[in-house]
Amino acid sequence: MSKYTTITVSRRVLNALNDLRRELNKKSLEDTIMELIKFYKMFKARQFAEEVREARREGLNDVKKDILKLKKLRWAEL
Repeated sequence: MSKYTTITVSRRVLNALNDLRRELNKKSLEDTIMELIKFYKMFKARQFAEEVREARREGLNDVKKDILKLKKLRWAEL
């Protein structure tokens, strides 16, 4: 199996990635994409934390059940 693979993206996506690469001071598109993945995971974690806070505001009796339900829904996507 090779170390690299080729993907096809539109010119618009390539330009957007290159703009973002320069803005983030990354050396390669790979580094840029990995940074996007990192940001997405942080966003999802913050979103999950906010949902837990909302569940706690509704009442502490059902928090454990709600947390387990949210974990199944949110983390299954990642």
